[in-house]
Amino acid sequence: MKIAIDQKEQQYNEVDLSKTQHLKQVALEDKMLEDLQREIDELKRAMADLLSKLKAQRQKQAQKAKQSENENKKGILKVTVHSVRDLVTYDPEAEKKPYVTLQVLNQIEKTKAKKGATDAEFNEQFEFEYEFDPNQSDSMKIEVWDKDDYASDDKIGGANVNILPFLNNKQDKEIKIQDEYDEPTGIVYQTIEFIPQLQNDKKQQDKERKKEDEAVQQMQDRINKLEDAKDKKMKEAKSLKYVKGKVILSNISVEDLPKIDLIGKCDPYVLLRIGNDEKQTSVAKNTLNHLYEGEEYEMIYEPSIMKGDGNVTLEILPTLQHELDFELYLQPKPDKKKDQSKLKSNLAQSKPDKNNGIIKFTMIYLPEEKQQEKDKDKDNQLKQKD
Repeated sequence: MKIAIDQKEQQYNEVDLSKTQHLKQVALEDKMLEDLQREIDELKRAMADLLSKLKAQRQKQAQKAKQSENENKKGILKVTVHSVRDLVTYDPEAEKKPYVTLQVLNQIEKTKAKKGATDAEFNEQFEFEYEFDPNQSDSMKIEVWDKDDYASDDKIGGANVNILPFLNNKQDKEIKIQDEYDEPTGIVYQTIEFIPQLQNDKKQQDKERKKEDEAVQQMQDRINKLEDAKDKKMKEAKSLKYVKGKVILSNISVEDLPKIDLIGKCDPYVLLRIGNDEKQTSVAKNTLNHLYEGEEYEMIYEPSIMKGDGNVTLEILPTLQHELDFELYLQPKPDKKKDQSKLKSNLAQSKPDKNNGIIKFTMIYLPEEKQQEKDKDKDNQLKQKD
C-alpha cells in the first residue's frame, strides 16, 4: 500500500512541475502580447503626429501656391551643354581646348575645357534663376572659347538665345555661333527648358509628398503586420489557457419542443458531443418538456485534438472551475448545403430560430490537475487512516 502511495506522490510532483511550466508559458505569452500592443500604440501615435504635421505643411503649401499663381515668369532655366561641332580652326596642327560659357543676367557658368580640333563632348548641366523683366535682358549669352595655357584664351564665337520660347517647353537646340565679323565658327548643341517657380515648387513638393506617403504607408504596413502578429499571439495565448480536463454536464432539460408525431408529442433525448467523445441522455416518452433528472455526463476535453476542429457553438473556457447554467434555443438540423450555410449565417448574426424549443443545462470544466488534486486529497486521507 505504501509503495502505491509513493508512486502516486511522484506522479503528483510531476503534475505540479508541468503545471508550473504551463503557467510560466502563459505568463510569457501575455508579456509578449503586452509588448506587441505597446509597439502598436507607439507606432499609431507616431503616425498620427506625422499625419498632423503633413496636413499643416500641405495647407501652407496650398496657400503659397494660390499666392504664386501669377508668378509664372519667375523660375529656373535649365541648360544641358552636350557638345560643340565644326569649330573653325586656322591651324589644323594646333591642338584646341574648347569650352563653353553661359551667361544669364549676372550669372555665369562654364564647362570644362576638352581637347579636340573641331569637335568636343561635354554633357554638363547648369541651372540659372531667372525672372522676366522688361528692363533687363531676356536672353542667354553663349560663347565658345579656346583655352590657352600660356596666354589669354581665344574667343571662337558666340550667340544669344531668347529664353521666353523655352517657357514650359523643353527643347533640343542647335545654336550656330559667329565671330565678331558675323562669320560662322561652329555649332553648340544644347537642351534648354525654363520651368516657372510655381511648377518647379510643385515638382519638388510632389517628390517630397511621394516620400512622405511612402513613409506613412511603411508605418501602416508595420502596424498591420504587428496587428496580425498580435492576433496570432492572442489565439496562441487563448489556446494555452485551454488545458486537458473534464467537461461535466448536469441538470439537463428540454422545453417547448415542437410537435412531431400524430398525437402532438415526441420522444426527446439529448446528444452531447465534444470532438469524438459522444454521450446520450435517456429517451423521454410522449412529452414536449422533460428534465433528465439525476443524469450527469463527463466528457474529456483534449486541446491538442480539438484545436481547429469543427465549429465552435459554445465556449467552454468561461466554465473553467466555475459552474454555469445555460439556456439555448435549439436549431433545426439542415438537410441541404445551402440550408447549412443559412443556419451558420443566422448563428453568426445572433438570430436563432425560436420555434424549435429550448435546452437547459449546467456545465463545469475541470482541468486534469484539479481532478488529480482531488484524488491526491483522497489518497492523503487514506494514508492518514493507514
